[in-house]
Amino acid sequence: SGLFDIVSGYVLSHEVHQIKPYNGIYNSLINKYDLDVSNSLFIDDLKANINTAISLGFNAKVVKKNDFNSLCEILKSYNIKF
Repeated sequence: SGLFDIVSGYVLSHEVHQIKPYNGIYNSLINKYDLDVSNSLFIDDLKANINTAISLGFNAKVVKKNDFNSLCEILKSYNIKF
């Protein structure tokens, strides 16, 4: 069990040859899953990545780096079961 067991989708930068915080990787994710970004949650530990996600319409939250409890609190606040 791990993070990839509880997320609905993801894009790996080495697969799409794009990196955060540039828009391209977010657009790859949006297109891959035909996302409604207003109904999607983006979580990251870097504010620059969060800012890009918000600019594209995602709900986005900063998680404290290497802090599983911080992640759990964010997921609970969105009623996401894990």
